[in-house]
Amino acid sequence: MRWKEIILESVSQSEYNNAYSAAEPYVTENIRELEDIWNGGVSNFGDPRAAQYITDQKGYYDYISAFRDSFNYPITVYRYGPIKKGPMAVTTNLDFAKKFANFAGHKNNQQIHELIIEDPFQIIMRGKYEEDELVINL
Repeated sequence: MRWKEIILESVSQSEYNNAYSAAEPYVTENIRELEDIWNGGVSNFGDPRAAQYITDQKGYYDYISAFRDSFNYPITVYRYGPIKKGPMAVTTNLDFAKKFANFAGHKNNQQIHELIIEDPFQIIMRGKYEEDELVINL
């Protein structure tokens, strides 16, 4: 038997934009408010309770289904900082993760982690559009 090497590509900017846009028609006022409250970027400075509350909102199933269904799994995402249980921000953009890691306030020996998302249900909400962010739950 031969082993086949699996090469995973990062999510393209176009694929991320399409996923973000696909969910837009399902964004209710409450979902938008919780996305704004999350607003923590990859560094996860926002309120993580927003990611917990969003799943109870009317329209959540349609919103998250449209977003999740737009990706071709498995997808590669990146996180600078600790990997933890619970809601966590990741980016689909390696260049952004590198820029974030080089930011002057982040010069502690942490590394950029590459994560493979195979299960769409690990994605719990959209994150900051400008950072190509997803909010996941491991």
